[in-house]
Amino acid sequence: MKRFLAALAISLASISAALADGASLPIPLATANGGLGGNFGSSTGLPLFASGVVTITGTTGTGNIVRATSPTIAGLTVTSSFTATGLVTNSDLANASTTVNGQTCTLGSTCTVTAAASSVAVGTTTIGSGTSNGVLYNNAGVLGNLSTVNNGVLVTNGSGVPSISTTGVPPTAVYFTDSGTGAVQTTVDAALKAQALSITNFAASVCTSDDQTAITTGIAAAAALGKPLYFPACPVGSTNSYYTWDGNVAPPANLYIISDPGVVLKLKASSGQIYGFNFGAVSNVKIENLTLDGNKSAQSGPYGRGIQSTSDITNITIKNVRLTNWYEFGASVGSSGTADVTFDHVTADNNGTDGILASGGSRVNVDFGNYYSNGRYGVTLNGVTNPKVTEADINSNSQGGLEAVGSTNLVATNNRAWSNGTGPGLSAVGSLGSTLFVGNQAWLNGQEGINITVNGSTTSGPLTATGNYVYSNSRVGISVDSESNNSTVTGNTAIGNGWEGISVFRSPNVTIIGNTILNNGGGTFDSYYHYYGIHVWDTSNTPNNFPSNNVKIVGNTIGDTGAAVQHYGVGFSDVYSNSTGGDISDNNFFGNTVGPVQYAAGNIQHASGNHGFLDGAGIENYRPYSFTPTCITNPTVGGDGTAPTYSAANLCYTIVGNIMTVSFDIHFSNKGTGTSYIYINTPSGQTASVSGAGTARLPPYVFGPIFWSTTYNAVFLVNSSGGYPLSTNTDEISGTYTMFIN
Repeated sequence: MKRFLAALAISLASISAALADGASLPIPLATANGGLGGNFGSSTGLPLFASGVVTITGTTGTGNIVRATSPTIAGLTVTSSFTATGLVTNSDLANASTTVNGQTCTLGSTCTVTAAASSVAVGTTTIGSGTSNGVLYNNAGVLGNLSTVNNGVLVTNGSGVPSISTTGVPPTAVYFTDSGTGAVQTTVDAALKAQALSITNFAASVCTSDDQTAITTGIAAAAALGKPLYFPACPVGSTNSYYTWDGNVAPPANLYIISDPGVVLKLKASSGQIYGFNFGAVSNVKIENLTLDGNKSAQSGPYGRGIQSTSDITNITIKNVRLTNWYEFGASVGSSGTADVTFDHVTADNNGTDGILASGGSRVNVDFGNYYSNGRYGVTLNGVTNPKVTEADINSNSQGGLEAVGSTNLVATNNRAWSNGTGPGLSAVGSLGSTLFVGNQAWLNGQEGINITVNGSTTSGPLTATGNYVYSNSRVGISVDSESNNSTVTGNTAIGNGWEGISVFRSPNVTIIGNTILNNGGGTFDSYYHYYGIHVWDTSNTPNNFPSNNVKIVGNTIGDTGAAVQHYGVGFSDVYSNSTGGDISDNNFFGNTVGPVQYAAGNIQHASGNHGFLDGAGIENYRPYSFTPTCITNPTVGGDGTAPTYSAANLCYTIVGNIMTVSFDIHFSNKGTGTSYIYINTPSGQTASVSGAGTARLPPYVFGPIFWSTTYNAVFLVNSSGGYPLSTNTDEISGTYTMFIN
């Protein structure tokens, strides 16, 4: 040990001496450690050794010693910036280019992207410029941006250029073209002004227990704005299925009210003078589609009218409106200055007096519609000039159908009046001017089918009844009564009326031409028997005791086809004095049970060309028109339910030309159920169509309880409201009816 320490001391001393002399000292390292060594004797740097000792002989110059094989660096961390120029190039990268919108661009070069993006991703695509919240648009092929403002609206001008409005949409600047051929461009402003104003705008809810305020407010607003007022159907879940009001609303001028079909304004329970719409002196009002319900059972009267006016009203239209259950009138209008009032497709029913009453004024028109079950007349015209009643159905009113009193120049065309209680179907009475009844049908009315009566008043024009069907009325088919001078009755059909087919009473210069008059008569009035086809007569009652002179009866068919009720074709009954100047020519008389004409000396001035008696002033060699009826003792019975049965039945018919008469006497043993009927087949080859009908039933629909079936080629007796409703199992029905067949 002592020798080791001595040797170490000698070595350290030698190293120190060498270092002190500036000598270099090579220190070899093991090659396992990389082969590095250093020559600390050199003053010019640090030599590098690899796999052993490398001796650098020179002591001058600079440079590096590099390994033949580069080292690998793993997990290198760079904590600050550094420069490595030329170390990595673009070509050294994995991808030397990039693709933008389908276009390839080489890295390190200049590339202009011209391809457009195929899509823009919401929340992803970056907008390079413009304003936040702006609206992008195509600005002549370049992306444009509109800056928005609070509560602003995108609008376009007439050329379609967009802009942002700071005051909302200016309607006059927004254009549109409606659908439909020929539609032209208009503005939203104009279109909105043309739209209706809804009644629902004036109440939190409608169809409640009281809609009066909404109705009155809405009417005032609509009139002020010049817009229609619209009543929609009651919303689902409303308190009522109708609007409730107090009535007594005065429509202003230029008002238009329209509703959905079936909308009802129902009057609240009340008393006193209650009107629905109470018109003042206004013009240009139209009410359409509403039902005005007067709630009659909840009123105490004495007045109650759906539409009321005593002022001068002009250009008023009531269209598709129903006036029902009013205490007094469905509508009552008129004064001397009233003009151009139209009831178009109106229904007036179950009112206390008249369905429609017009008093005074001119040009009141009743076009189409239904007027039924009213307490007096369906339609009444008092003192109206130039009224028209066209295509109206007037039935089941307590007194009469149409009653025109003192109304000049009445035109009544193509109306149907039936089953009106104690009065005529269609009637014109008083100062008539000219009066025209054309193409009407009147049946089963309590008095005349059609009545024309001047009654001491004046007339300035012709009184005409032409082309009408009147049948089965309780009294006269067509009555020309009481100074209805210069009347013309032509081309009418009068069948089975209780009195005469045509009656001329105290009226001179009447012309009766080309009518068909069958099976009329059998009724009585006072001491007069009305068993004539045509009756010309007068009365001894003053001051109207004057004869019916100069009556012309020409070219008519006047007969009885087996009903055995029309005793005479023509009869003159002179009470006050002889009716002179009669002309009876070219008529066809047949089947009248007593004779063709009953007359007194002087009644007939001329008679020629008639069938049934010889030419000349008198009646000679009456030749009856005879025929044999066909009878069926066991007619077929049927029904919709249980068919009725009978204990005895006799049903006979005769056919003369195109006139068929059926008589029947049937004793029932069981009335059956449902609609029951009895029918007979017509003779072989007889067609089932009906002259002038155009439908399965005879014009106009039913002759008493009989109608014609095109399906069964048979005549039916109907156990229903249209015929004989059987009340007990042992009922007996009998009667005689006449019809035309082809």
